[in-house]
Amino acid sequence: MAYSGRGQRSDALNSYHMALNLSPEYLPALEGASQIEYEMGGKDAETLLQRVLKVVPKDPTAHAMLATLAYRKHNCREAVVHFEQAGTLVESEPEALRGYGICLGKAKQYDKAVSVLQKLVSSARSEPQDRLRLAALQLSADKPADAIQTLEPLLQGSPDSNVLALAAEAYEEQKDTPQAVKLLHQAIVQSPQDVDLYLQFADISFVHQSFQVGIDMINAGLKRQPNAAALYMARGILYVQLADYDHSEEDFEKADQLDPQLSVSEVARGMVAEQQDDLDKALRVVRSRLVKRPNDAMLLYVEADILVQKNPDVDSPEFNAAVASARKAAQLQPDLVSARDTLAKLYLQADKNQLAMDESRAALRLEPEDQVALYHLIVGLRRTGNKTELPALLQRLAELRQKATREEGEHNRYKLVEQADPKVTRKE
Repeated sequence: MAYSGRGQRSDALNSYHMALNLSPEYLPALEGASQIEYEMGGKDAETLLQRVLKVVPKDPTAHAMLATLAYRKHNCREAVVHFEQAGTLVESEPEALRGYGICLGKAKQYDKAVSVLQKLVSSARSEPQDRLRLAALQLSADKPADAIQTLEPLLQGSPDSNVLALAAEAYEEQKDTPQAVKLLHQAIVQSPQDVDLYLQFADISFVHQSFQVGIDMINAGLKRQPNAAALYMARGILYVQLADYDHSEEDFEKADQLDPQLSVSEVARGMVAEQQDDLDKALRVVRSRLVKRPNDAMLLYVEADILVQKNPDVDSPEFNAAVASARKAAQLQPDLVSARDTLAKLYLQADKNQLAMDESRAALRLEPEDQVALYHLIVGLRRTGNKTELPALLQRLAELRQKATREEGEHNRYKLVEQADPKVTRKE
């Protein structure tokens, strides 16, 4: 302890270990050694702290240190357990609060994460990045108004592009599209090399069916980042909406050349062929990619969906192939709701009603507002004579359809248009 007081940590650590050789559970030596190892980033810190907990299982300091060590190793599951055991001690340490909030967010415990980061942001030792993290969590918790309020101090003066982009997302969630576009445009002017900003603008353009405006913005991004595969993919999707299939095919091909791992481009390429009513071509494209990546869940789902579009007879080779692909896609990626919806539809066609209902219930657990799954579940219940749930499910389906209609109206409320050159005089 005297060596520690003089800052001679190596000598102190040697003395602590000599004490522990004499008495392995001697708490003052365990605490002293673990503290020094923790501060020095030593490899024995975790082992020593675990030994402290064997002597004092509820020691908040040991739990706080172990939580921080777990967070630094990106082991958020273990970190959250120790942070909870540390109690109020975490509140006095900015790094601990930060790690606790981030880990809770990764665990999708958004309300708790927001509460933790709010304490950090209100402290004198917080950093500007903490406010940005808090706003992002509030958006994840479907609280865009709170996110805007959190970002307001950062928006004063000269906010950076990250702040502007997050604020734009929050305003779009609040259905204030003009303000969202204004902030996002400001972010792009400030950081014209940032590919994500162009993609965010393309998403807004897509939602509001302003496809040409989105294409023009992507074009501007490609001048800055001509090798960004994601930009070609986004532009290709926008071209599909304008039925410009030749250009979309070129963009998907370019995206595939630049980033062969960008499987979404391959899925989109197949979907282009679908929209052209060329299902055979779509199937060839997807299957050629499946040869290279047979366990790509999205490609398997698209293959099943294309086969369904061909309306094969039950028990035909194409029908069985569709079932096999959809089932494998759902197994490889259990949260792929679209694959489960397709599989349920096929099961209904094959009169395998219970299997169809099982897939539909699984889809609804993942996506409670999935109207397709809800409809498939209703059909299955009717066929099996189980009518107990039907009134509530039918009411739920009606409410979801009304909500979807309202949301579509909100999306159509704004159209993005490009401002004419102010130097040009336009005659009325």
